[in-house]
Amino acid sequence: MTRQYRPQLDWTPDAKLPTRFAAWKSEIEDEVLLFEVEDKPSKYICNFVKVCSGERGKAILRESNAHKEEKDYQVIIKALEQKVKPFNEELSASSKYFYLRQGNATLVDFFNYLNLYHVAGVVEESDVDDKNAQPRTPNAT
Repeated sequence: MTRQYRPQLDWTPDAKLPTRFAAWKSEIEDEVLLFEVEDKPSKYICNFVKVCSGERGKAILRESNAHKEEKDYQVIIKALEQKVKPFNEELSASSKYFYLRQGNATLVDFFNYLNLYHVAGVVEESDVDDKNAQPRTPNAT
């Protein structure tokens, strides 16, 4: 008897992980379509997705408590996808942080601004001078 084909995912944390995950997800969904034609039970399909996710995938599922899912394989896929997709909010904050300039603020004021406000994510758009991308300070106009 031949062994069931199992799409495997390389969980190496690099820039190509989202692309590899998308290809793996597509293969999994193709396999699930075939299982549905064969009237495989949902528990079988969920277990198949868990096995194909590999050891790292199973660990992620345990962290998110999705390892108990036996009815909807999409819940499992979404739990895995959350660990793969970059968060736009983090990228946006990183971009704003990168382009900040000291401007007229003293070094101490600017350093405090970065540590207390921006790193904590408390900076509002109104706190940054749009033209110069520098923080507004109490003595700035």
